[in-house]
Amino acid sequence: MTHTFHTMRITAVMALFFSLCTPMWASLATFESGNTAYADGRYRDAVALYQTIIAEQPNTKASEMARVYYNLGNAYYRLGNIGQSVVAYEKALRLAPQDDDIRANLKFVHSKTIDRVSSGSRMFFVDWYESMLNLCGIDGWAGIGVASFIVMLLLIAVYFLCGRVVLRKVGFYGALLSFVIFIMSNLFAWQQLRAFNAHDRAVVVRPSAQIRKTPSDTSASAFVLHEGTSVVITDSLMKGWLGIRLDDGREGWIKSNQVEVI
Repeated sequence: MTHTFHTMRITAVMALFFSLCTPMWASLATFESGNTAYADGRYRDAVALYQTIIAEQPNTKASEMARVYYNLGNAYYRLGNIGQSVVAYEKALRLAPQDDDIRANLKFVHSKTIDRVSSGSRMFFVDWYESMLNLCGIDGWAGIGVASFIVMLLLIAVYFLCGRVVLRKVGFYGALLSFVIFIMSNLFAWQQLRAFNAHDRAVVVRPSAQIRKTPSDTSASAFVLHEGTSVVITDSLMKGWLGIRLDDGREGWIKSNQVEVI
């Protein structure tokens, strides 16, 4: 009877393990299939496979999902779909802001767009802070936070358990520094997660779009935007319309079906 009980328990544990791992392995297999389709020039198949992963694996690690969006952007670019390519790269960059390949490809595909929007100058400390923030992705900052917390606990133990003055000083100041790193890394991880979930930017996905002065088809046209241009969403309360602002300060209204929100 005891032997049967242990066998059943082991079987249940193994079943649980495989049930948890199967989606991960299926996702990996789908990702490899997408890469194979891309390498073979079957870009539409690659897009479909990458989109399947995005739809079925919403809780995948940020760094892994960033690679999916990155490859999706590559596939869309090969299909000549500049707008969706920009969308995919922008989502990848939000998940892995430290990735130079994503930045390079996004910059390249932006060079293929018609509109040239210059951003205004910013204070140097804003650029410095963003550079610090983007040194790691969400996963990286979370990992640093956990590691610094463990180090802080060890150094606190050194402070209380060691009798030598030098070691107690090392423990105290080291724990203090670890605590600062812990707070900053969690702050950066939270800010990046908030930015990813903000959905405050969009990309024009139509060949061209009229930007109106008010949210109405009969309103005067303010200017025209083209596929692949990124905009900031300022108002989403009007049904069928979005209030937008460009990085150069221009504002207006665009039909919501002419953009894809990031």
